[in-house]
Amino acid sequence: MITRMLDGYELKQQVNFSYSSLVLQCKKGLIAGLGFLSLLILFYS
Repeated sequence: MITRMLDGYELKQQVNFSYSSLVLQCKKGLIAGLGFLSLLILFYS
């Protein structure tokens, strides 16, 4: 019973960690995309 609760807790921590790293990757991609887009706009204007 206790080990199952611990397993559930560890799983939750792993999910939280992967979710936060995914969010971080998305933010990095968004910033890179915005930078690229602004460069394109500057280049073509």
